[in-house]
Amino acid sequence: MTFHSPGDHRSHPWKTGSVLSHKEIKAYEWGTNISAENRNKGCTHGFILTFKNEKDRDTYLNHPAHKEFGKLVGPVLDDVFVIDFWAKE
Repeated sequence: MTFHSPGDHRSHPWKTGSVLSHKEIKAYEWGTNISAENRNKGCTHGFILTFKNEKDRDTYLNHPAHKEFGKLVGPVLDDVFVIDFWAKE
């Protein structure tokens, strides 16, 4: 995600995950970009939501909690991109 200004992220509920408290979400992590490689293409923050399976992910994508998260962060974002993947062991 890329925010309009550096301070836009400071007061949002994703710091505690309150908006993302949903039974389908197995784990939730977020952080700011600290890469020294300067290849972040302007993205300042990363979020990882872990789901048990595709069914749980799909349930969350269509859930009002997901839509509410979009409403909260949308106004302060310049850009966002999403990828889905299964971690390799």
